[in-house]
Order: sequence, then structure tokens, then C-alpha cells
Amino acid sequence: LCTCVFLVLATTALVAFTLRETHLRVLRITFQLRYHQRHGAPYVSLLASHILDSLVFVPIMVGVLMFLFEFFDDQMLAFMVFSVVWVSEVFCLVKVRGHRDMLRFPQLFFALFCLFLLYVYSFPLGFSYVAFSAWVSAVAGTMLYFSNRFHHPPELDSSNTATLGIHVATATFFWI
Repeated sequence: LCTCVFLVLATTALVAFTLRETHLRVLRITFQLRYHQRHGAPYVSLLASHILDSLVFVPIMVGVLMFLFEFFDDQMLAFMVFSVVWVSEVFCLVKVRGHRDMLRFPQLFFALFCLFLLYVYSFPLGFSYVAFSAWVSAVAGTMLYFSNRFHHPPELDSSNTATLGIHVATATFFWI
């Protein structure tokens, strides 16, 4: 049980950190590109620095995969687990907006991930791919439930630019 909790917390924390940092860097390069475009500055140095900054995340992602390879006997299963965690974190960043949603979705994902890991570690020669399929189905059902049932952000009115600026700023700080 402790191994399962540690694995869930470490994997989701590293993936969430990477996604949040990537989000901040994309926002930063967007503002810098806008500045360079308005002032006629060249883009080459900006793009080169952004690419070099983004290369920092390659060792982090490879490290997470190597970390998962140590816990799973099957490397393909470890990669698929990593992919599901990545998709779930992206869903949480993009779609989960309400306060209740932000509390419930991670709790459900944590519980489902722990149940999957408990099965895999309790029955190491068992049907791990069937358990993985059941976990993916449950996570997909949870995502569909949260995307259809709970808070939907209001449509933006593009004619009112002041409202647009306020909404973008609050959404950006909400994701951080």
C-alpha cells in the first residue's frame, strides 16, 4: 500500500510539475513573440532560447519513465501508465475548472490508480493488461462524467476585450 501511494504521488507530482512549467513557458514565449513582432525584432534568438529551455524537461520525463520501469516488470505497461497519468493531468489542467471538480477528480483518479497498482502488485503474474484496460476505462468514464456533469466555463464574448483580458488572466492564474 505504501509503495502504491508513493508511486502515485511521485508520478503525478512530476507530471503535473512538467505540465505547469511548460504552460508557463508557452505563455512567456507568447508574450515575447508578441513583443518581438510589434518591435520588429528577430525571432531566431527567442526561438533558440525557448528550445534550449524546453530541453530541460527531457531528462525529467526520461527520469519518470525510468522510475516507472523500476516498479513495473513490463516496460510497455509502465509507458502506458505514464501516458494515462499524462492524459489525466492534461484533462485536469484543461477541463477541470470548478472548485468541487478540482477536489473530486484528483481524489477519484488517486483512488483508481491505487486500486490498479494494488491489483498489479498483489497479483504480479495476473492479468495486468486487463487490469490496465479496466483502469483506463474507469478513468475515461470519470473524465466523461466530469466533462458532461459539472462546471462549463462561459463562452467568451469577443466583442468585449476588457472581459476577454480579465478572463484570460484569471484562467492563467487558476492553472498555476
